[in-house]
Formats: sequence, C-alpha cells, structure tokens
Amino acid sequence: MPEEDTGNSLFKVVKGVKGRHEFLYDIDVLRSFSKNNSNLVISGWCFSENKSEVVSMRIKTNYLKVNARYGIKREELANFGKINAELNAGFEIYIPASSAEVLFALEAKLGDSDKWLIVMKGVIRGESPAVGDEGIYKRINMGGSPYRVKNGFLLNFYEAENIKPDGPEYFLRGWCFNEDLSTIKAIRCITDRNTIIGRYNLESVELIEKFGDSDKIFHSGFEISINPRPGITPITLEAQLEDEQWLTIVQGALCRPLFPRTISFIHE
Repeated sequence: MPEEDTGNSLFKVVKGVKGRHEFLYDIDVLRSFSKNNSNLVISGWCFSENKSEVVSMRIKTNYLKVNARYGIKREELANFGKINAELNAGFEIYIPASSAEVLFALEAKLGDSDKWLIVMKGVIRGESPAVGDEGIYKRINMGGSPYRVKNGFLLNFYEAENIKPDGPEYFLRGWCFNEDLSTIKAIRCITDRNTIIGRYNLESVELIEKFGDSDKIFHSGFEISINPRPGITPITLEAQLEDEQWLTIVQGALCRPLFPRTISFIHE
C-alpha cells in the first residue's frame, strides 16, 4: 500500500490505491477462519473519491457473486488527508477457498444507481511457500508521537514494531503516564470486537533517568494480553483517571499477516 513516511516509525499516513470509476480502496490480506481453509475473507476499505455514497460491495468471479459486509469503521481513514469523514468504509467478504487461481472483480454500488461498478480486478493465487517466522509476529502501527500523544499522555511500547508471543498469549507491553502526573487507575485496549483491561502500575525503572524520580513514573508500566485476528485490527488504547473517566491515549492498528495466499492486481 502506498504510504507517506512521517518520520515516525510508529505512524504512516494511509494513501490508498486509486481504482476504477473514481474509487479509492485498500485490501488488507486474505485470511482463513476455518481449519480446513474452506472459507476465505477479503477485507479492506473503499469509498468514492467524488464523495458519492457507497451503499454496498461485492466480489464477482466466473462462478459466484458474494455481497460484502460494508460500513465497518476504519480509524486509519481519519488521517486520510482532507478526506476524513469516511470512517465507515470498511468491508469484509467471505468466499469459498479454492486451490486454483481465481479471477475476480471487486465491485461497488453507489446510492444514486442500481449499477455495479468495478473497483479493481485481481486474481487470488493458491498458497505460497511457508511464511516462516513472520507468522508469529504482529506488527503494530500506532498513530501519534511515540512519547507525547493524546490528552497529555506520554507513551511508548517496549516492542514498537513487533509483538512477540509469550506461550499461547500475545502481549502489548509498554509504559504510559500523564504529563501532569495525575493518577491513572487502569489501562484498556478497545478493538472492533472486544475490550481488554490490562495490568497497570508495573515497574519501569528505566524511566527514572529520563523523566525524573517519581513513583507514578516508576510504576507506569502496563501489559495487555491480546489475540487479534489475522489481518488488520483497529485498536484504541485508553486510560482511566481518578474521576473514573476514560481518555484516549492513542489509536492505531495491529496487522497480523498469517495467511499465505496472495492477491495480484490486474490493470487493464
């Protein structure tokens, strides 16, 4: 996907791909939710560059037509230049898996027409060689500076690029405290499917030299056990203050590239 390097390894501005008929889109990955690989799901986002309303999407092959679940919120689109209102442009499409190559067209229907318009054409290829160790990592891209983020919070992750497994679980670990050293009671991670309360007040002794000798800084470490699905999972990290209010620390996405199938684009 084309991206603009902002100089911050944790944050890249999504640019998207220009499709046909003035559509902008991006496809995350292909992934399987069944042990026998009988079903695949294509996920991503798509909207009309001229702001026409997209009401539905589908995949069309030479043997089937499958409608998508459209209208999924995609937080990363909030940073899409001046186009920042298209947060509900995500889609998921379930199709039967095939060992053969499958030619397909991704199509969308606008609100002022009954006609299906082609967004892009491609081919789903069979399983590629094993992805090796890449399958056990979850890459994380977080919006905002790695230190000063939203609502006066300071934040960093111990493993900014890869979240490694610890036994059967995966952990998001780091530290976070408020610049005014107000009390943080809890930290949680919100995804598009669930909310996970993390452990907070863990020791972060390495911060004392950089930020000063404060007990709230020293005990600003956190750990959140997560299990994101393959593909892109939008996340919001929040902190609870002493008045019980939850405030956003940072928003971003986890990317877990596990399924070894590929999409090749067809440009005619």
